[in-house]
Amino acid sequence: MERNRHPGTFEINGAAESQSVWACVIGDTIRISNCARSGADRKELVLTCFGARSLTFACPLPRTGQMVYPEPANEWHIAGTCVGEISWGPRGHPADGEFEVRPIKAYRASAQASPQSLVLEFTGRTEGGMALCHFANSVEQIGLAPWDFRIRFVVERERLAEFLDAAPGS
Repeated sequence: MERNRHPGTFEINGAAESQSVWACVIGDTIRISNCARSGADRKELVLTCFGARSLTFACPLPRTGQMVYPEPANEWHIAGTCVGEISWGPRGHPADGEFEVRPIKAYRASAQASPQSLVLEFTGRTEGGMALCHFANSVEQIGLAPWDFRIRFVVERERLAEFLDAAPGS
């Protein structure tokens, strides 16, 4: 399996977008996409306030490789002015910089650890969104309907270090 791709589901409004996800942790942010074949179908969830330090309870410690499992499961409720977003696109043909963006003010994250894997789940509801065109530097439409999201995926034990060390500073 390619780097940062994991078995799981990416659901928007109850409909499964894919059966695997691309996910990586960069600093205190997690990025998850639906592994779409084309940009027009690509949806990406970006959540702040959730990084490798949130998960060290269930992961090999970076320097020593020791496994730490003090609790089998944890849950977080994160809220703020803007703690993430879901983007969809580029949607034009050819990819001309058209995106839909829906901000997130709150989400729930859960993690279940075992000696074999780490199961992560993120759920929430976006705010109303907008359609943007980067090349025209304009907002094309506002008031797009909010989305409910549920992303659940499994990181196998042998891939935990890779998942948590996706970029320097993670």
